Amino acid sequence: MPDTRTYLKLVFTTAGGGTHTISLRDPKNNLTSQEVSQVMQNLITRNIILANSGELVGIDSARSWAPQRATFYPKGEVISLTFDLAS
Repeated sequence: MPDTRTYLKLVFTTAGGGTHTISLRDPKNNLTSQEVSQVMQNLITRNIILANSGELVGIDSARSWAPQRATFYPKGEVISLTFDLAS
């Protein structure tokens, strides 16, 4: 049976120069980029998550992902994101 859930993947930069991803299952359908950005900034500001490569220090990206509709790209190919967090 195919996986019909959706996920919100939040990717942060870390103090050690790496990235850390948090995956949330079945997020609200109508989330805005501003809401996602605010939540990510709140996690950074509160300093409550310590990744293997250090504290979360910045927002890298966020994207909505559904396994049944997933498209896999070759390594190094750019993927367009669902949320534009720069705005």
